Amino acid sequence: MPTRWLLVFLGIYATILLVGCEADEGQTSSPVTESIEPFSTDPNADRPSARVLERYGIFFPNGVKHSIPMNDIHDGGPGIDGIAALTQPRFIPAAAADYMEEDDRVLGITLGGKSRAYPLRILVNHEIVNDTLGDRPALVTFCPECGTGIAFDPTVDGKALEFGVSGTLYQRNLLMYDRGSDTPSLWLQASGEAVVGPKTGISLDRVPIAQALWREWKVAHPNTTVLSKETGHNYSYIPYPDLLDRIPKQILGVIVGDEQKAYFFKDLRQMQVINDVIDGVPIVLIASPDSNAVRVYKRKNDQFEGTFEQVRDSRSRTVWELSEEMLLNPKTGESLERVPDVFVSYAGAWARFFPDTLIYQKP
Repeated sequence: MPTRWLLVFLGIYATILLVGCEADEGQTSSPVTESIEPFSTDPNADRPSARVLERYGIFFPNGVKHSIPMNDIHDGGPGIDGIAALTQPRFIPAAAADYMEEDDRVLGITLGGKSRAYPLRILVNHEIVNDTLGDRPALVTFCPECGTGIAFDPTVDGKALEFGVSGTLYQRNLLMYDRGSDTPSLWLQASGEAVVGPKTGISLDRVPIAQALWREWKVAHPNTTVLSKETGHNYSYIPYPDLLDRIPKQILGVIVGDEQKAYFFKDLRQMQVINDVIDGVPIVLIASPDSNAVRVYKRKNDQFEGTFEQVRDSRSRTVWELSEEMLLNPKTGESLERVPDVFVSYAGAWARFFPDTLIYQKP
């Protein structure tokens, strides 16, 4: 999609997100009152288009189980595995990553005591990385159309599934497929849920992830490894453009229980520490003032203040320690768990999948 049309599209949906928001003591939420276009009621809604059937028929045998209208599944262009998911990725120490620039954006995760960075300059070409950290499987995904970088635990029924890029899209979002069966299922990247095929209705658990600048991530995680550009594919892996300033309606989406809430990065960067409540659960968001790196924790009865570099609880003024796994009070040993269902998204994409989203308003 040409950049100018992408900007127009995102601007329209960002406007939808903002409808109906009213301030109440500076920190309130309002549901979006203008709904997204409903699913098709066409009688052929349960049949993909002839083009999709011709190119992707393996996903659509007669009577296939599905939870979305199949005529809303579209051909993304490259065909099955036309975008090559990485299945045997190579990683190198941070010090050896001389191709990385300080302001490169990465997706970062910590599992099994290991930290790892996945540069967007590589992910935009592959969209999926099947990986293992500390003996724990990880599925790291990025949808360029939606700007959504999400990590999952790919384990289903005790087995780690391997995923590829199906070549199809739903609501402009990446549809992944599980490999290794005669009838694979299609999985929606935005939700991690199987939406077509025998596994329809099964959802993958999300793994906490941060979208950060390379310089931030490697300082916070000096022992991190990073995805090598030696992938076996002939790509130049040029830096991924930072659209944050060009598309101010990029948001951080947070899901807790049955509620979703969108936070705009201009607010997150300015405030850095935000106490909020979603679906009755108190949370705290801790945001970098320089990038879209944000961690979200369940704060129980605590109230926090300060900055990204120095987060204090409001009662004792104790400075807490921030990590990928938890927020820790070093004096008492109390720890607060990370909220896993958090990811960056273009505002339009978030609104398409969560039309009833709430929107945070700063004081």
